[in-house]
Amino acid sequence: MIGFPAAPRQIDRTASLVALLLVAAVTEAMVLLLPSFVGALDDVLHLSATRTGLLASADLTGIALTTATAPWWLRRVSWRRTVFASLLAFLLINLLCFAVRSFWPLLCLRVLAGLSAGAAYPIALAGVMDTTRAPRNTGLMMSLQVVFGAAGVYAIDACG
Repeated sequence: MIGFPAAPRQIDRTASLVALLLVAAVTEAMVLLLPSFVGALDDVLHLSATRTGLLASADLTGIALTTATAPWWLRRVSWRRTVFASLLAFLLINLLCFAVRSFWPLLCLRVLAGLSAGAAYPIALAGVMDTTRAPRNTGLMMSLQVVFGAAGVYAIDACG
C-alpha cells in the first residue's frame, strides 16, 4: 500500500524554523553587541568605570537568571507567545533606554532587557534542538548568529 508522506511536525515547518533561527540569532547578537551599546551609553551619560561595568553586567544578569531557570519553565509555556512577548518587551525596554538619562533607572531597564532576551534564547535553542534535522539547523543557527553580530557591528560603526 502506498501511503502519503506524513505532514511535517509543526516545529519542522519552514516558518517555525526561520522564526527560531532568527530569535536565536538576534538574542545572541545582542550579547555580542553589548559592549558597543554600553560604550555608546557611557559616551552620553559620562559614567564612571564602575558604573559602566555595572551597566554591562545588568543585561548579563537578566539573561543568566532567565536562562538558568529555563529548565523549570521552558516546556510549560507556549513558545510562540513567550517569544513574542519577550521580544516585544525587549524592543520596548530598549526604546525606553534611549529616553533615560540617569544611572539607576537605566540599570533597572537593562536588567529587564536581559530578562526578556534571556527568555527568548533558551526557547529558540530548545526549538532548534527539537527539529528533525537538529545538527543542520544548529549549524544554520550558528551561522546566522555570526552574520547578525557582524551586521550589528557594522551598523553601530556606521551610526557612530
